[in-house]
This record gives sequence, C-alpha cells and structure tokens, in this order.
Amino acid sequence: MKASSISQQLAILRKYHLVKSHRQGNYIFYSINEPAILKVLDSAKEVFNNHLVQVKNALQKLE
Repeated sequence: MKASSISQQLAILRKYHLVKSHRQGNYIFYSINEPAILKVLDSAKEVFNNHLVQVKNALQKLE
C-alpha cells in the first residue's frame, strides 16, 4: 500500500478513537486504544477461517 493510503486509514481510526498515536522525533507510533478491539478482530478471524475450511471441504468433494 502507498504511505498516503495508510495515513488516511490511520486518520480514520484515530478520528473514531480506535487507535492512539504518539510522536517521537520524526516517527509516529500507533497502538490500539481499546483492547476489546483485539477480541473482535480475533472473532472475525475465526469466522473467516471457518468459512475457508467449509469452502476447502466443498472444493475437495468436487475433485
């Protein structure tokens, strides 16, 4: 991704207080503002992985 695209995405996440940032010299460091967000992302990953397993199994049956 281009740096400008990442910057725009981070600005949106900051706007909604999903991430926080702090500057050190020329660098800006970002971190998750609310630890519960990680639980949501873990759950979304689990749902996605389960779907992939189902698709894989369906494709194997077609072989």
